[in-house]
Order: sequence, then structure tokens, then C-alpha cells
Amino acid sequence: MSKKLTDEETEFLAEIAAKYYDMLEKYCGRCVSYNPKYMSMIPDLIQETFLKAVENASVLRQHENIPGWLKKSCHFSLLNTLRSIRMSREVLYPAIDKLRQLELAHGENENVWNDKITLKEVLTAVQSVLTEDEQIIFNDYFLDNLSTAETARRNNLTYDTVRGRISRIRKKLKQYFQLQV
Repeated sequence: MSKKLTDEETEFLAEIAAKYYDMLEKYCGRCVSYNPKYMSMIPDLIQETFLKAVENASVLRQHENIPGWLKKSCHFSLLNTLRSIRMSREVLYPAIDKLRQLELAHGENENVWNDKITLKEVLTAVQSVLTEDEQIIFNDYFLDNLSTAETARRNNLTYDTVRGRISRIRKKLKQYFQLQV
């Protein structure tokens, strides 16, 4: 991006950055439902949006709906980022959150959960408690964050077979950790 900006364009871009940053931050937060997993990437998305604004400064100055243009640009950046995360199977937080959700669903508070189980303990339990086939399903579903259908396809299994194994995995791990307390 070696575009030379005029003084008017520079002033205009500084003005819209100051005026619309908070709006874009709130908009992105709503788009991701204020999920802590994704909140840390919002400033980068907003920066990317303003870089696009710099590239299109002459057009943007004439645009009738500047906040709409910024929101759409930010929205597309967000979608592309989420898509690339999903495609690369990048996990922002450990997929072990699903196990945490299972525990929390049964009335445990988060502090008790954190005191009881560490990731190392979960992985040790997976090796000692689960069969080899269940370990493969555990890795695909919980760690790689694949859906049940994707896990079934990857392992040449039926959807119902994978659902059954996931259910058994949850039961086995829950029993294992209840005995450890």
C-alpha cells in the first residue's frame, strides 16, 4: 500500500477513526456474542477495516453511508477470520472447554472445576480410560473441534455411532474424575 494520501484524506481518516472506533468495537462484539474466545481479535479486525478505509479513502469520502461501509468491511473481515480459523482447525482456546461445559451443566461452578481438573489430567485420563477408537473420536471431536458429522466422515463411521461414542467418552471421563475427587 504505497498510496500517497492528501492532507484532506488524512484528516478525514483520523476523524472517522476517532468517531467510529467504539461503534465498530461494539458491533464486532455483538457479532461474536461477546464470546471471550473471539474478543481479543476485534482490535485487529478494526485496524484491518481502517486500513481498507485508507486504501479507499477517495471513494469513502464520497460515500453516503460511511458507518455502514465500515460495518460491512469489518463484518467481512470478521467472517474471513472465523472461516480461516475453522478451515485451519486453529483453536483459540483449548477445545477442552466442551468438557468444562459438561461439568458446568451439572451445576458445578467454574472455580471448583478449575481446582479439580487440569488439561494434563484430562489427556492422561484419555490415554488410560478410553479405547483407541474412543481416543480418535475424542481428538477429532473435542480437540480438533470437528462436528459430529465431520468426525463421522473422517473416520468412516455413521453419525449415530459417533454420537454413541461421544456419549460413552463423556460418561467414562466423568466417572474417572468423580473417582479422583
